[in-house]
Amino acid sequence: INFDVATGKRINRHDFFVKGSDESIFEAIVADMFHLHGRKKWKDLADKGEIFFHDVYVPDDFILGPDSVTFIYQSDKIGVMGCVDVRSTLAYDDLIDYIAD
Repeated sequence: INFDVATGKRINRHDFFVKGSDESIFEAIVADMFHLHGRKKWKDLADKGEIFFHDVYVPDDFILGPDSVTFIYQSDKIGVMGCVDVRSTLAYDDLIDYIAD
């Protein structure tokens, strides 16, 4: 859960990111996952048993860091083999067009 330290207000995904930007953000997450796993397409991830997305989505679980946002996928939500969460960290500079004012 993220909070604005100045106001104490909770910050959710729909507060932080521009409405309608999920598809573009998800494409950036996918590119990061391909890079992290040394793959070029979904089939490659699935064939190796690394990631099976049940539903394509931008997760509500994320961490706002000083220079980046880390999206967290629970292992049972994307069908990862094993019991680890999958994380994708993207620089704010790469998401600048999708961050709400």
